[in-house]
Amino acid sequence: MSAAWPRSRSARNSLLPHAREPKRKLVHMVGQAAAGNSLSALSASSSSGRASGGRVRPETPAPPSRIVGAHEARTARALATPALPIWRVCSSRCRRTDRDRASVEPAGNRSCFVMTPSCRRGVTAISEMALTCGFTPGVWVVAQRRHHPCMSPRSYLSEELVRGDRPGTWVLPLTEDECSSAGRLFGGTGLGAAVRALELDAGRPLVWATGQFISHALPGELLTFEVEMLAEGRATTQARARGHVDGREVIAVVATLGRRDVERSGVWVVPPDALPPMDCPAFPSRSATRSVSANLERRLVRGRTEANEPAMDDGQVAMWVRVPDHLVVDPAFLAVLGDYVPWGGRDAVGGGLGGGQSLDNTLRVVDPVDTDWILVDVRISSLVHGYAHGTVHLWSEDGHLLATASQTCQFRNPRSSREKS
Repeated sequence: MSAAWPRSRSARNSLLPHAREPKRKLVHMVGQAAAGNSLSALSASSSSGRASGGRVRPETPAPPSRIVGAHEARTARALATPALPIWRVCSSRCRRTDRDRASVEPAGNRSCFVMTPSCRRGVTAISEMALTCGFTPGVWVVAQRRHHPCMSPRSYLSEELVRGDRPGTWVLPLTEDECSSAGRLFGGTGLGAAVRALELDAGRPLVWATGQFISHALPGELLTFEVEMLAEGRATTQARARGHVDGREVIAVVATLGRRDVERSGVWVVPPDALPPMDCPAFPSRSATRSVSANLERRLVRGRTEANEPAMDDGQVAMWVRVPDHLVVDPAFLAVLGDYVPWGGRDAVGGGLGGGQSLDNTLRVVDPVDTDWILVDVRISSLVHGYAHGTVHLWSEDGHLLATASQTCQFRNPRSSREKS
């Protein structure tokens, strides 16, 4: 059987009685069952624990009694129901059909909502409230593989970046997820981490930041940022950050942060013509290793996919990048997407180049808005004497300019077969 899931957000929210009460404490998703074995993995787990009525205990604190009390009768009936429906709840960004989103299946004797593996990762806060408050509070919510625990979308690197032992210092433990396929710190991630540290210390949003990449950092190393406020006015802060590994400088960043209320505004650059994301071919990373690019879902709008394809004579390439469900669109994440000038430079001349390392990255924030996909519009200005200069415009799905970035990167002639041997 199936039920229709309303298309409009207001209609969906009307089905969730506690979606507009953010101060109530929620029971979060705590556990992960293996795919295809949703409930048996929980029943066999010794760490899950059971309540006297056969319920599975959550590891997080129970909701306030005023929430549980309002639904005790409903919960008791649900626990006694031999075939409780399981609602497949996925993120609002999911592209599945309404019928799939609201499909109902028998669940045996457990009061449990299961995220199906066909959904994309993540679940919105409203979906979480529906699971934990609107139906059966206090039960365990099972997440099958490819789902993060229930959480509201967070800022990029907000969990990975931690405060140092001295004021104005921040530490980013590096893993493959912060690096390129070459196994070195991805430049945009380094700038994004500096932007995150600067915004937290300044207490103001980023206006622009430029980072100079000085040396490499590797997975397993600790990238430490030292933030300094140079000048603080009523609306604007000038600041800088220095990122280093054991005293070896890796990145130097200067930035302006703030916001002004000015009545007049405008945007005069226009986005390129592009098909909708799902109408474009998949554009996975060329490397099978874990990396920043490999972790992103990408769709090619314009560019080369094979070595024998001709050059992009106008120097323009573009791709759609899906915003991960657990992230919000913010300057730190946009700094990552602004680091794709090397891709454009290589395609502009038809390949046949080695290297492609970024020397810098400048991000100028326009107006980050919520969007499911971001169009990365790369425009190469020149590639002369081994150095390419280019600009990246970052657009929302509806053509809203989020930010612009600019870079210089270096190339080299490919090594000869003799050198490779």
